[in-house]
Amino acid sequence: LLLGVLPTKWLSEKFGKKRLYIVSMSVIVLSSVMLFFLKPHNIVLVYAVQIIFSAASGPTMPLLWSMLGDAADYSEWKNKRRATGLVFSALTFSQKTGFALGGIMVMSVLAWFGFEANGAQSALSMTGIKLTMTVIPGIVALIGTILLIFYPLTDIDVRKIAEDLAIRVKDRDNNELLK
Repeated sequence: LLLGVLPTKWLSEKFGKKRLYIVSMSVIVLSSVMLFFLKPHNIVLVYAVQIIFSAASGPTMPLLWSMLGDAADYSEWKNKRRATGLVFSALTFSQKTGFALGGIMVMSVLAWFGFEANGAQSALSMTGIKLTMTVIPGIVALIGTILLIFYPLTDIDVRKIAEDLAIRVKDRDNNELLK
């Protein structure tokens, strides 16, 4: 995961935040689904796919927070009101809600597949466990990837917004000095 985080700044400058995020998420989708089909005795391939999954996951968190800051700047640029706290707290609330709902969903899927805590698992419940660890997160990541396609801010937009906001701040400071 750390090896995936380290080149994030360089990769995002080279390819763009949105494109890097989509590629990272696509690799997460593919590697998640691949893990479902691998046999447990093929340990080298399981580790290799898991390493690819983890490396692809690395850029997603810094990109998420960076793009969220870009969205907050866009909001200020468009509405002439700074709402950074609202934007970041909305994401934090969404994450916490997602964690809670995710736990409920996982436990529901496992129950549906006949999972019994502290007991031997049937073939069906083992399939449920594998699905909750691979295919289902892959589907969620695929949905996120599709939604990312509609993210409207390009790196050019972000630079222009930053320049405009800097000019606004400078103008505001100069007006205050003249008072």
